[in-house]
Amino acid sequence: MCNDLRRWGIHELKTYNMITPHIPLQFLKDFTRGYFDGDGNVWLGYIHKERRTPILIIQIAFTSSSLLFLEGLKNLLQPTVVSGGSIYKPKNENFYRLQFSNKDALKLYEFMYNHEAHNGAKDLFSP
Repeated sequence: MCNDLRRWGIHELKTYNMITPHIPLQFLKDFTRGYFDGDGNVWLGYIHKERRTPILIIQIAFTSSSLLFLEGLKNLLQPTVVSGGSIYKPKNENFYRLQFSNKDALKLYEFMYNHEAHNGAKDLFSP
């Protein structure tokens, strides 16, 4: 079993050097949603609060200790799902965040939760 996992690109001590596996396009939605459900978050709040008119934003972030993994995920999602996105490393931390704001955050939500599944079944969150 260990050798099978290695052939799929999963190695020991992967925390800091994990790479994005090859994901067939038909499973990209499921892979993205699964990773988000485990290591993602949503933030809604105001930025530039000191200004006369603060700006309300929504942000979706994927977190990982592997910069290579987040760069690969960003490349998989661009340009078919999102057009932007940035990778951020908080000061004095051992992790990175791949962040998408406003329009791209809404596009990601739509992609992960509102499209028809590859088998034709509707997602739980679809009307």
